Amino acid sequence: METRAHVRRDLAAGFVAFVPSCTGIMHVLDGHRFGVFTYATFDEVDDARVERYLPPTATNITIHKQAIGFRARFTITQAQLDAHLDEAWRRYDDGAAIRKRPARC
Repeated sequence: METRAHVRRDLAAGFVAFVPSCTGIMHVLDGHRFGVFTYATFDEVDDARVERYLPPTATNITIHKQAIGFRARFTITQAQLDAHLDEAWRRYDDGAAIRKRPARC
């Protein structure tokens, strides 16, 4: 019959082995989830966090993904960017903290 001391020792040993294994697994997974990635078109991105904000007409895309977010560089025409921003304002204007103002000419 095991004593409480043996049970505590076994639990402690299991915990000590568990933490490094989790750290190792996260290190491997983070190497695939985070870093710098390049894509020719929007359709290749396949990441909901990024697709939500990226214009669908973007090309030559470079994304630096981090746990707290991402940075993106891409090629797009001024007309495509204007259309993307107009669509975003149209879609989310009801919940926006700041309303879109007409452009001043």
